[in-house]
Amino acid sequence: MLYRIMKNYILSLTIVLGLLFSCTTKNEIPKPPLAPKQPTMDEYFGQKIEDPYRNLENLEDSTIINWFKAQDNYARNILNNIPKADELYKKIETIESRTDFTIGSVHITDRGSVFYTKTLKNDKNSKLYYKEFTDAREEILLFDPSNYKTQDKIEYHISYFKPNWDGSAVAIAVSKEGDEIAEIIFIQTENGQQIAETLTHTDPGGTGGIQWLPDNSGIIYQHFQTTDHKDPDFYLDIASVIYKLEDKADINTVIFSRKHNTNLDIEPADFPIIRYDKKWGNYIIGSLSGVNSFEDTYMAEIENENYDNLNWKLLFKEEDKVDQYDIIKDSLYFISEYNADYRKICKTSLLNPDFKNPEVLIPEQRDIKINDFRYLNDKLYYSTQRFGIEAKVYAYSNGETVQISTEQSPGRISLKNYNGQLYALMTTWNRPVTWYILDPKRNSFRRSNVKPEIDYPEFKDITSEVVYVKSHDDEIVPMTIIYNKGLELDGKNSTMLLGYGSYGTTYSTFFYTQFMIWISEGGIIAIPHVRGGGAKGDSWHKAGFKTTKPNTWKDAIACTEYLIEKKYTSAQHTLIFGISAGGILLGRAITERPDLYAAAIGSEAFINAMRSEFQVSGPDNVKEFGTVKDSSEFRALYEMDAYHHIGKDINYPATLFSTGMKDQRVPAWDPAKFIARLQEYNTSEKPVMMMVNFNRGHLVNISDSEFNKEMAQKWAFGFWQTGHPDYQPE
Repeated sequence: MLYRIMKNYILSLTIVLGLLFSCTTKNEIPKPPLAPKQPTMDEYFGQKIEDPYRNLENLEDSTIINWFKAQDNYARNILNNIPKADELYKKIETIESRTDFTIGSVHITDRGSVFYTKTLKNDKNSKLYYKEFTDAREEILLFDPSNYKTQDKIEYHISYFKPNWDGSAVAIAVSKEGDEIAEIIFIQTENGQQIAETLTHTDPGGTGGIQWLPDNSGIIYQHFQTTDHKDPDFYLDIASVIYKLEDKADINTVIFSRKHNTNLDIEPADFPIIRYDKKWGNYIIGSLSGVNSFEDTYMAEIENENYDNLNWKLLFKEEDKVDQYDIIKDSLYFISEYNADYRKICKTSLLNPDFKNPEVLIPEQRDIKINDFRYLNDKLYYSTQRFGIEAKVYAYSNGETVQISTEQSPGRISLKNYNGQLYALMTTWNRPVTWYILDPKRNSFRRSNVKPEIDYPEFKDITSEVVYVKSHDDEIVPMTIIYNKGLELDGKNSTMLLGYGSYGTTYSTFFYTQFMIWISEGGIIAIPHVRGGGAKGDSWHKAGFKTTKPNTWKDAIACTEYLIEKKYTSAQHTLIFGISAGGILLGRAITERPDLYAAAIGSEAFINAMRSEFQVSGPDNVKEFGTVKDSSEFRALYEMDAYHHIGKDINYPATLFSTGMKDQRVPAWDPAKFIARLQEYNTSEKPVMMMVNFNRGHLVNISDSEFNKEMAQKWAFGFWQTGHPDYQPE
């Protein structure tokens, strides 16, 4: 019987793939390759739940892999035949290659030397460079990943790097294409030679980074039990360890972990992360990190460079709602959300802290959120932002606050303190991150040459506004709308609703050519700051969390209705886009109100919440979404799971998902199950399809060209389905 089923299934795939290359016209879209189906029945608290595509979770099954390949072929054939898709890709590539190179991550050491990644116009991946100081003309190539382990015939990427305190050496995390798990190598700045042994079992780009020891003799990093991202223990019992450069790679000293620090309340899913700054002297800080917005945090004092038996003492608890912090002499300066959703900057004693009643230096301001701060030359500098359209920098000293002037009007400002100087990284919707340096005498910022400035005339007319939308329960939801000046409100604009709404995270001002091209083609991007995100602080996060999660997609639906009512767009011109955990918002919006959207696009979308805790990253995600082992949280997970809310005989929007087979955060089977069921039940003639990249993880370590190609195809699909006249098949 099983043989007959598989024979018929393989035959159907062959027929579908043959049809793909013969028809992709406006009115004739071939049917997708339907997935093999082996239903499973689960029972939770007396309620039976059918999972018809549980078998797709077995990514070792060749039949399942063949179905993934067929889905990818199906999607790409249709996408490759959309008019102007290739032209859009070339347009992005042209804009991206406007300069001979682009600068990525930057680190400036205490003595002013600069380390940075740089991608040349015709290069696929970035390389690591070094300058003796920011204005130096000469740059030195330190590391080219294309020359790393060439015998492996595998493409490697730089996923993270950290120079030591004086810049004499740099630790570099190198990952295989599509992987997050990395190896750490050490390069001597003077001659570019590798020193020490290569470390494995780590992911500094994703979990905690690298901290150099005060004397540059070694590093602190996070060590994983396994490098197999499919292993259920992959994200469990991670340990912070010390490695000395003079030692063998397998010799390290555990200083912060569940198994090592049995007296501390550390769970297997917690990420024990170390933070250290040389100016803190002998104090070192350890936090229990993960998806939680705030962290239980401990402090220890290093005595005689002995790390073997650090005496960790509780500094603050998660419920104290401490975010960014810094040790200044005998005080702790910190951002607090305790009774302050828009945040305040406080000060307390380091050795006898009081986080409930600290000294408040900068009080909370409604609708204006404190972004970050730096303490420099006896002054406290901090930045604020308002829903992605306005950001400012202030200096506080002796009870007085003075605004620092900026030559542009950024939507987001991040502050850095390098080599005794304050840098401000300013971003607008139509200009990438620009580095400025403080001129304290003039109380203003001037351009820094850390990164070259690039002009984008095609985006010069982009503007933004914030509107306030009444949601289903009368809560007011802010929404940022980005578009070209002179926009006509005629209900015909292709409009992308870009939503997230999890982990207390919200989209702030960003600049990506790949997104701004949507606007330059005549579209609108609307970002609803839904509950579950952090636009209005932790209470806003908790209002879209576990049992209150429905507010997340209901806020998005209300914002969509607002855009339609105000004639920004109409249902036939509206696209909803979700990335990662934004898949919950996307999936439940289109299953609850499929009539509101012409199309849906998901990138590595998290959909199947009922199976979340059984994924590799599941134990940590229980903190955010819940567990099926708890009756109320089970009901919440079922409610937020779009896979279980797909109904039969319903016209759903055109849907395009993408996934990576190396994804260690949202496994490929998660969005695949949603696509499989949607393809089975959908009664509309609109396409439902999935792009599959077999050598990629969770949106990491992919080349710019590959990313540009994928985004061009997604936007061409979006424009096609939302009625943009230039993207319609003839």
